[in-house]
Amino acid sequence: MCDFRGADLRGASLRGASFTGCDLRDADLRDADLSYANFGYVSTHDPEYGRTDVTGARWDGANLRGVTVERVIGWPDSLPDSGVTSG
Repeated sequence: MCDFRGADLRGASLRGASFTGCDLRDADLRDADLSYANFGYVSTHDPEYGRTDVTGARWDGANLRGVTVERVIGWPDSLPDSGVTSG
């Protein structure tokens, strides 16, 4: 449950970070180390609430090795994921 909407995280070391129910819309994640990071959701009574949203995030050059993605909004089809992506 974090709010990084529009944040400049370019080049940041976010290795192993857990983004659960986070707003990362329009965040700059270029060249960031996101290896083994988890992008997921918070389980609530409403299946649409608590989902991580990465709509419009910039990913060029990001290290996405071992990343897991589950029920994330806006995950680009061109990016790798080792989990289930929906939305």
